[in-house]
Amino acid sequence: MFLLLGDYRLTTWKLPSKMEADKVAQSSLKGSLRLGESSCYQECYYAIRICHHITEDVFCIVLFSETGEMPSLLSIDKDKIAIGYNRNIALFNFCTNKLLFEKELYGTFFFAKHVDSKLIVITEVGFVTFDMNGEVLKSVDTDLVTAFEFYSDSVILHTESGDVKTDMS
Repeated sequence: MFLLLGDYRLTTWKLPSKMEADKVAQSSLKGSLRLGESSCYQECYYAIRICHHITEDVFCIVLFSETGEMPSLLSIDKDKIAIGYNRNIALFNFCTNKLLFEKELYGTFFFAKHVDSKLIVITEVGFVTFDMNGEVLKSVDTDLVTAFEFYSDSVILHTESGDVKTDMS
């Protein structure tokens, strides 16, 4: 999978082994970042290659997945991506190659949405809103989420024990 974001091309692919993940991280010209490396259980490995299309500068993010799911990428502004994986959400500035924040979630990451200057994250057991500095603005814990719906000013979480509606402010 790849994304074109301004002057940058982001490519995501699955790696066959931890050894290959280490090679990818070490071969990156502009450095690398490892996310999820402290996970007790690592089912598979992914790389996110960030390449400037003019200078060909390359930075890699290597991700250690507990679930086997490919990381979810969300473009924010012109220079940031939110990366959802395992039980975490991270915000990365790909122009400066800086991790702005990484937060552990109460449940497995499901989905993220950028609204105004907030990052709204749905997990398997709730809803969390972060500001762009990683501070929690709102957190709603629920039973197991089976589906969710976004509206202009609210989100509805469908859970095993019923629906939970909350505003996004």
